[in-house]
Amino acid sequence: MQAIACEVKKIDIPDLLVFFAKERKKLTEYYKVQGEYPEDWDLLQDNSNELALMDAYGLYACQSLVGFCLVPVYDQTLLSRVYIQPERRRSGIGSQALSFLGIKSLGCLKTNTSAVDFYLRNGFVITPKYSPHIHYFEKS
Repeated sequence: MQAIACEVKKIDIPDLLVFFAKERKKLTEYYKVQGEYPEDWDLLQDNSNELALMDAYGLYACQSLVGFCLVPVYDQTLLSRVYIQPERRRSGIGSQALSFLGIKSLGCLKTNTSAVDFYLRNGFVITPKYSPHIHYFEKS
């Protein structure tokens, strides 16, 4: 897919929750056809306790909200959550967001191989910190 210019800017939590609802509806329809549980589903949950501790950044392409990043207010170099619409993935939006935000560390489910590959391609390395289900990454 051709690279798409991405604008990253802070987004209010109520606007983010509207985006969550729209994306959950789209994913539900998509995965009914596919017959599998969406890995993305957990990223779109409204966990008010978590969101209260986050700065939310909208990812915009062609002036449309196509994804988001959540970064803890206590550590602006740690990526807590990232989501990009499936049809917009592999277009450079995620790479642009990581660079713009200056992300230095994150965690990712080991089973999410496309995300693991994405972080490795973007200069992150898996740290020796052990978890049975999560890879921890640091920017190299």
